[in-house]
Amino acid sequence: MVGQHADVGIGKRKMREFDMRLFAKKVVVYHIIFCRVCLSRTSMLRFYYHHAVLEAISECVKRNVLKEYLSDHESEVLDIMTTLFDQESLTKQMMNRQYRMGDARRLVNDVENIMSHYGVSLAEACDVTRCSVEEYYRAKNLLNSEM
Repeated sequence: MVGQHADVGIGKRKMREFDMRLFAKKVVVYHIIFCRVCLSRTSMLRFYYHHAVLEAISECVKRNVLKEYLSDHESEVLDIMTTLFDQESLTKQMMNRQYRMGDARRLVNDVENIMSHYGVSLAEACDVTRCSVEEYYRAKNLLNSEM
């Protein structure tokens, strides 16, 4: 009889561990669903992240995805998700600016190297690089604004 109780105790512990793993997987799946809904809303409502996250929260609550958590912690979830999407947007803007800076640096260097090596005018160097004089000055101003 003692052996049977010991087996039952081990079985209950294993069941609790199984239930916890199952619960953890369920939470992860629900979190993924919530994130996908947020992404779909933000792609539809570009730059209106606050509104998009609110829509995602209400849709997930309706679909019973993280319903209790989202209902109880709506403002925290809204703050976190809005900050994440704002940060992603800022990162993209910074990357685009870095690309533009690289293009400007290349253009200015090419034009100035042609002018110094071949002793040609700015207009002639711009013709060789297939850019206008105005584009050269815009690139030069962009680089100067960074310093």
